[in-house]
Amino acid sequence: SVIFVLYYRLSQQQMKELVKARNEADHSNAAKSNFLSSMSHEIRTPMNAIIGMTEIAQRNLNDPQRVDNCLNKVRLSSKHLLGLINDVLDMSKIESRKMSLNMAPISLRDTMDDIVNIIQPQVKAKKQHFDIFIQNITSEGVYCDDVRLNQALLNILSNAVKYTPEGGNVYIRLNQEPSPMGESYVRTHFYVSDTGMGMSSKFLERIWDTFAREETDQVRHILGTGLGMSITKNIIDLMGGTIQVVTAPGEGTEFIIHLRLRLQEEQTESDPQAAPRETADPDEDLPDFTGRHILLVEDNDLNREIAQEILSEAGFQVDEAENGSIALEKLHAAAPGYYDLILMDIQMPVMDGHEAARTIRTLKEPALAATPIIAMTANAFEEDRQAALRAGMDHHLPKPLDVEQLFCLLSEILRK
Repeated sequence: SVIFVLYYRLSQQQMKELVKARNEADHSNAAKSNFLSSMSHEIRTPMNAIIGMTEIAQRNLNDPQRVDNCLNKVRLSSKHLLGLINDVLDMSKIESRKMSLNMAPISLRDTMDDIVNIIQPQVKAKKQHFDIFIQNITSEGVYCDDVRLNQALLNILSNAVKYTPEGGNVYIRLNQEPSPMGESYVRTHFYVSDTGMGMSSKFLERIWDTFAREETDQVRHILGTGLGMSITKNIIDLMGGTIQVVTAPGEGTEFIIHLRLRLQEEQTESDPQAAPRETADPDEDLPDFTGRHILLVEDNDLNREIAQEILSEAGFQVDEAENGSIALEKLHAAAPGYYDLILMDIQMPVMDGHEAARTIRTLKEPALAATPIIAMTANAFEEDRQAALRAGMDHHLPKPLDVEQLFCLLSEILRK
C-alpha cells in the first residue's frame, strides 16, 4: 500500500509537470504565431508603400514634382521599415537573453547633447516647443552603456513627439541625488514629459507588452510597431533601474526613469544650472569636400555604386577596392597621406575589414598606419561596433547609410 501511494503521488507529480510543459509549449507557439502574424502585417505596410510609390514614380518620369513626392514617401517608408527591423532584432536578442551592456565611462552632458541633436529635426518638423533641464548634477562622469541609454530615451522622446500635436510641448529633465549604496554611486533620474494625447488606464496595463498600441482613432493613423516600449523596459531592467508612467487621456504623459550609476574615479565639478553645450545647427550647409581623397572598400557592386555617387556629389575623389587585400595594395601604391580616410566594409572575400584594419595599423609608414578608418557595414549590433574598434577602426557606421550622419562624421574627422 505504501509503495502504491508513493507511486501514485509520483505519477501525479509527473503528470502535472507534463501538463505544465505542454501549456508552456502551447503558449510559446501561440506567442510565435502572433508575433509572425503581427510582423507580417507591420513589414508589408511599408513595403507596400515602397513598391507602390516606386511604380507610380516610374510611370510619371516626365512629372518631376510627382516623382519627388513619390521618392519622399519611399524614403519615409524605408526609414520606418529599417526601424522595424532594428526593433525586431533587439526583441530577438532580449528574448534569447543575448542582449548585454557595454558599461564604459560616459559624460551625461554629452549624452544629453547627442539626444538633443537627434530629436531636434523631429521637433522642428512638428513646430513643437522642446526644452531640456539639467539640475543638481553632482557627478557628470559615470559608468553606463550610452548606446542603450540613448536608445531608451530616444524611444520615449520619439513617441512624445509623435503623439503630441503641432505647437505642443516636449520636455526632458535630468537630476541626481545621493545613492543609498554609498559614495561610489549616484541616483540619476530622467523625466520625459509631453502635452500630447495621453494614454488610458486600460492601455497602461499592457504598455510594456510587445506590439501593444492604444486602439483609438487618434493613434491608428500614426506609424508605429508597438515594440519600442517593450525594448525600453527591458533595457532599463537590464541596467538595474526602474521606469514609471504618469498619464491620462488628453493630459499628456510623463515617463520617469531611475538609474543607479557608478561614478568615475575622477570627477570634475559641473555647474548644476548649466545648459547643454552649444551644438551645430543641423540645417547648416555641409562643408565642401572638394579635393579630399577617400578609399572605398566594398565588395557589393550596388553598395559601392551608391556610396560612390553620394561621396562624388559631395566633392570627394573616390578610389574603390573590392576587398581588404586590394585596399592594402592601393594604400601602398599611393603617396603617404594621399588618402584622407578609408570607408571599410567588414564582410568581404579574400581579406575582411577587421583583418585589413589590423594590418593597416601595423604598417611601418606612420602616415599610412594612422589613416582614419570608418567601418561601413551591415553588422549593426553593439558587439559589432566594439569588434570594429578593437580591430583598429576609428568609427562605426551601420548600413543602410544615414547620409547626414555620414557627412557629419566625415566633417568631424577631416577638421581634426
